Amino acid sequence: MGQQEINEAMVAANAADEKVRQLLDKLSVIEDSSDDYESEAAWRAALDAIEFESANAQDERDEAERVFQAEIAENLGSDGDSRGTSYCCGMMYDRGEDTCRSCGEPL
Repeated sequence: MGQQEINEAMVAANAADEKVRQLLDKLSVIEDSSDDYESEAAWRAALDAIEFESANAQDERDEAERVFQAEIAENLGSDGDSRGTSYCCGMMYDRGEDTCRSCGEPL
């Protein structure tokens, strides 16, 4: 049962991370397309809206990450695995890795 909970939490964390990436890509497009709007006010309103949506998505991603980490700790932390299992940037590390391959942060 524990592995299923971990997998579900990982899927949710990955989906939340993908949503953030898509919104940040959209934000970048809007930032670079001010000429496509009728006025600067319209462009700024679009920019404000996507920034707000991105911030909310980042909060959702952080919560999904927290839930995933809690599932890892609850379900894998007590099984005697001295290496432990870590999660970062949508990847699970369980082979003794000490650095995230994506962002370079320590695990």
